[in-house]
Amino acid sequence: MDQIIKILVVDDDIDVARGTAHLLEKASYVIATAPNGVVALDTLATFQPQLVLTDRDMPAMDGIELCRRIKGNPALADVLVVIVSATYTESEHQSDGLDAGADGYIARPIANRELVARVEAFVRILRLKHILREKNDELRDAMANVKVLSGLLPICSGCKQIRDDKRYWRQVESYIMDHSEASFTHGICPKCMKKLNANMEIHELQMNPDQIRILIVDDDDDVLRGTTHLLTQAGYITATARNGVEALNVMPAFRPQLVLTDRDMPAMDGIELCRRIKGNSALPDVLVVIVSAVYTESEQQSDGLDAGADGYIARPVANRELAARVRAFARIIHLSNLLRQQTEELQALNDDLERFNRLAVDRELRMIELKRELNKLYGRLGEPPCYVIAEDKAEDRESLVPK
Repeated sequence: MDQIIKILVVDDDIDVARGTAHLLEKASYVIATAPNGVVALDTLATFQPQLVLTDRDMPAMDGIELCRRIKGNPALADVLVVIVSATYTESEHQSDGLDAGADGYIARPIANRELVARVEAFVRILRLKHILREKNDELRDAMANVKVLSGLLPICSGCKQIRDDKRYWRQVESYIMDHSEASFTHGICPKCMKKLNANMEIHELQMNPDQIRILIVDDDDDVLRGTTHLLTQAGYITATARNGVEALNVMPAFRPQLVLTDRDMPAMDGIELCRRIKGNSALPDVLVVIVSAVYTESEQQSDGLDAGADGYIARPVANRELAARVRAFARIIHLSNLLRQQTEELQALNDDLERFNRLAVDRELRMIELKRELNKLYGRLGEPPCYVIAEDKAEDRESLVPK
């Protein structure tokens, strides 16, 4: 079942709050409203929204301060905040909001379709984060429920089946799954992975994992150079492509986390490039932002967002605002990376527990075989003192008793 998305709309204009709430409720979101930042903070604790749409200019506490409070609270780390304003719409104003930690900034007036499309773009990011958190929870549950095998296991010396507590003989694999939860995780060992990748050329990049890789796609050389210089100076790792076809060829080796693409390009435009990336299951974490100086109307931006873009920036845009918007996406990427790292660490711990259980079983099996071989040896030598495995007529499992 789809995750229920709850959105908190914060605005001191009752008509705006009601209109926005009605629009988003029609789009199947669960909505709550607040007239200012103070009430919003109280509502956050009870309503627990995943997304906050807040006006900027409000009494008691404005949207900028509300954003800072949310982003400064570790318990609200997953909440996305988008500032929506009809007054503070200049590039510098938007940059201020994004630098305060906002995940997005929307200038009013805005058409209903574009507003819904922009909200849906943030919801796609939320769903990705939710999938990662679910995976983490699943791994934690598996670790909590894992049972370490110990003690002597009754095993047939011929077929190697193990007798369970109900006196049924079962395959070793079946017994381990029931007693160690080992079936909950699957993986491919490095040796098998090398076989699978035997015909694939893999490019390993040596870089700081905290640095964000950005692919800039534009057929205008001046735009490519200017954007590359701006983002490189900001500490990002960049690569360029002149159209969608080149971009798709660059992606396997460069492995970008964010793609900034022009919309109108030869060979393959930005809309089609976005569809190809979003339709590729091997690229689920790549964020795509369309940047255009031609297609800037509300309907055109909505088309791009509906194609799966995670953002849409209309040129001309000041360098500070462009950098601030990229930083907002970078914060989302860093959080996703953190969740993915936690998932990998939990997976590794689960794999270690599985290996430990298998070693425990192997140890017990080797001990049983060794006892049997010693019994046979002493039997041939005619030596009386030895331990043998009894037939066990009354007990639920075999035990070692003096012969």
